Amino acid sequence: MNSIELFAGCGGLALGIERAGFHNKLLIEIDKNATETLKSNFKHTQIINEDITKIDPSTLEIDSEISLISGGAPCQSFSYAGLRKGIEDARGTLFYDFARFIKFFRPKTFLFENVKGLINHDNGKTLATIINIFSELDYKVEWQLLKAVNYEVAQKRERIFIVGIRNDIYHSLGKYEFPAPIDKYLTLKDVLINVPNSPGAKYPESKKKVLDLVPPGGYWRDLPDDIAKEYMGKSYYLGGGKTGMARRISWDEPSLTLTTSPAQKQTERCHPDETRPFTTREYARIQSFPDNFKFEDYYSHVNDTLEKIYANRNINNLKDFNKSIIDPTKMIFDSFTNNFDKKELIKAEISRQVDKSITNNIGYFHQNFFKYIDGFEVPKAGFDVENHALSIFGEMKNKHNTMNSASSQKTYMKLQQKILKDSNATCYLIEVIAKKSQDINWKCKVDGENFNHDKIRRISIDKFYELTTGDEHAYKKICEWLPIVIFSLNKEKSLNDTSEIILEELKEIDKNFIDSVYKLSYPTYSGFDNLDIKLQQHLPNDI
Repeated sequence: MNSIELFAGCGGLALGIERAGFHNKLLIEIDKNATETLKSNFKHTQIINEDITKIDPSTLEIDSEISLISGGAPCQSFSYAGLRKGIEDARGTLFYDFARFIKFFRPKTFLFENVKGLINHDNGKTLATIINIFSELDYKVEWQLLKAVNYEVAQKRERIFIVGIRNDIYHSLGKYEFPAPIDKYLTLKDVLINVPNSPGAKYPESKKKVLDLVPPGGYWRDLPDDIAKEYMGKSYYLGGGKTGMARRISWDEPSLTLTTSPAQKQTERCHPDETRPFTTREYARIQSFPDNFKFEDYYSHVNDTLEKIYANRNINNLKDFNKSIIDPTKMIFDSFTNNFDKKELIKAEISRQVDKSITNNIGYFHQNFFKYIDGFEVPKAGFDVENHALSIFGEMKNKHNTMNSASSQKTYMKLQQKILKDSNATCYLIEVIAKKSQDINWKCKVDGENFNHDKIRRISIDKFYELTTGDEHAYKKICEWLPIVIFSLNKEKSLNDTSEIILEELKEIDKNFIDSVYKLSYPTYSGFDNLDIKLQQHLPNDI
C-alpha cells in the first residue's frame, strides 16, 4: 500500500504510517530544516522541499496507485464557508491544496489531522466546510477528537482526526471505526529511562531561581506570592488558570502538550528533578519517536563534524600517513627541531596532518551551519552561502590572514562579477576569525589598483549572523552551546600512537630513514631510486 504525506514536518506521522504497513512514496514539506530530517530518516522516499501551493500533482512522478494521503494543513477560515461551492470553498487556504491532491490521486482513504480548535473554529463553519468538500470529492467522512495519552504516548495532546473512505470502498467494507482507547496511561517515569545524551536548552539564572521553588507537578501557585507577581508580570492579574506558567512536570504524570520551544513562559515544561527544559531526546521519547530517529539540527551538525574529524585522525599505517603525499623537505627541516628523533618526526607529521584536517572540517562546519537558517542554502557550486530571496551571497574565510594577495583578488573579482550581473545582490567576505567585529566596505587592490563597492562587504561572522537572524548575539549563543553539545555527545577519544608501525613500514622501503621518506614521496621521480646523500656520514645513527 502506497501513501503520500503533505505538510510532513519532521516525519512523525509519516513514521507511524510506515510502521502501520504503508510505503511512503512522497513526502512534501516547506521547511528546509524539517526536510533535512526527513531525508535522514526516509532514505528510500521521494522528498520535496517546496511550497505546496506551487506544486501541480499532475507533474509528480508517481507510478503507483495511492492508497492513502495524509497530512494536516494549518487551520484557516474559509471566505466562502457555507456557500457549498465544493473544493472552491477552500481556495486561498492550504486545505485547498490538500483537497487538490485528494481530487487528483483519488486515494482509497485519507487522514487529515489538525488541532482541537478546528472543531469550533469560526463557530464550526470551518469544519463543516471541510467535511462538505470531502463529501463532494466522493468520500464518506468520519471524525473524532483523540487524546494521545489514550494510545501509549506520554503526552496530554489532543488532535482531531478526519478519516475519509472513498465511497466505492466504503460500500464494500462499511464504516471506519476509530481505535478504542487503551486504559493505562504512560507517564514520564515510563518513557524517560536510559535516555541517550543530547543537548537541551538552559534557563537564565533568574528564571532558574524561580523554578527551583516549584515542586514536581507544581506551577506558579506554588511560588511565594511576591515572587509569582514579579515573575508573571501582567499575566498574574489576568483571568484563567494559567497552569502552564512556571510548570514543573511530575514523574507520575504524562507531559503536557509539548511546544516547539521548550522554555516559553506561558507553556513551561520543566524537568521533574532538574531545573531545566527537556532535552532533544527527552522531547523525542515523550512523543514516542524511536532513539534511532535522526533530527537534523545543531546537535546532528556538531556530531557529523566530530565524526569527520575522528575519521581523519585515524592514521594507522604508512598508506594513511602518505595519503596526501608528505613533504620530505619539510620533514628534513623538522628533523633539526626534533633532535633527529625519528619517532618524534613521525608524530609531528601526523599532528600536522590531523590539524590540517580539523581546520578544513571546522571551515565546513561554519559554512554548513547556514543550512539551518531559514532562506539560506549551501550550494555544491557557486558561493559558500546564498540567500536568493534577500540577494545575499557570501564567501567564507576561517582567518583574516589566510588569504594571500592572489586569493584576495580572485575572491573580490568573483564577488564583483556577481554585483555586475545582479544589481540587487549584496556580496560578503565572511571572516570567522576577524581582527575585530565589523561590517565594512571591502577595499581590495587588484592588479595594483584599489577597488571598493558599497555592496561588496567585509564582515565578521558575528555581524553576519546578526544580519541573517536579526539577533545581535546569535553567534555568541552558538559558541556558548558548542562545548555543551560536544560534551553531551561524549566524544572524548584519544589519538593512538602509531609512529612505531609507520617507522617499521618505512624501513621496508629503505633502512635509511631519510632515503625512505624521499622514496615514499617521490617513487617515480627521476634518480630517486638511487639516492646518494653526501652528508649521510655526518648524520647520527641511521638518519
